[in-house]
Amino acid sequence: CLSTRGGGRFAGKMYEGEKAEWRQKQQDTFGRATGMAGQVGLRVLDEAVCAIEDGMLDREALLAFLQAKPKALELVLTGRGADDGLLALADYATEMRCLCHPYEKGQQAREGIEY
Repeated sequence: CLSTRGGGRFAGKMYEGEKAEWRQKQQDTFGRATGMAGQVGLRVLDEAVCAIEDGMLDREALLAFLQAKPKALELVLTGRGADDGLLALADYATEMRCLCHPYEKGQQAREGIEY
């Protein structure tokens, strides 16, 4: 999972030391995910788009991977705010909107569900 949530906090609420540590974890995860790209038929990079925006994932590294990925690999990126460069490389793009969510009733985000 390339997430903007680490150590129980979203990136915007992390201290600089936490951000640096989480950024390194995200880079390591991205390296493992891309390193195994030829061994799998489907790869999901969950919250990759948000991770770029939050400075946790290098945008140019992701673009380079998208351009060089094996043709047989189906790649799914999630996260809000994909820019034109990412969209230009996409085969599909879907925008979802929330109609209702447990958060509106006071339920906090749950590991494995919302993150």
